[in-house]
Amino acid sequence: MSGNHWLDNCDDDKYDKRTCEKSICRSFDVSVPVTISPFAMPKKPNVKCLRKIDITPGHDYCKRRDNCFKFTITQQMNIDIPVKFGAEVCYKEAYSFDNGKCENQVDTDTH
Repeated sequence: MSGNHWLDNCDDDKYDKRTCEKSICRSFDVSVPVTISPFAMPKKPNVKCLRKIDITPGHDYCKRRDNCFKFTITQQMNIDIPVKFGAEVCYKEAYSFDNGKCENQVDTDTH
């Protein structure tokens, strides 16, 4: 015996179920307040010297009596600066507004 008593005496080949289905459409605006605070946190840089130091004489030569020497020191180096980037995101409870019936709404029937 089935759970639907009105179908108990129905043969499967004679059973036909008819329904009427309607749908409605409503338009809503849904909003959620959001605050985003981006950040960047630089950390201690890492410095790596490459190759040997290059020493070149200066272009202007001092007079002997000035007891001075001019030269240029050049060092190639890599400087790695780690930076942590991110954002803090805060949001509050969502809220909505009913805008009423949808535009171009069509009722649907199924049989």
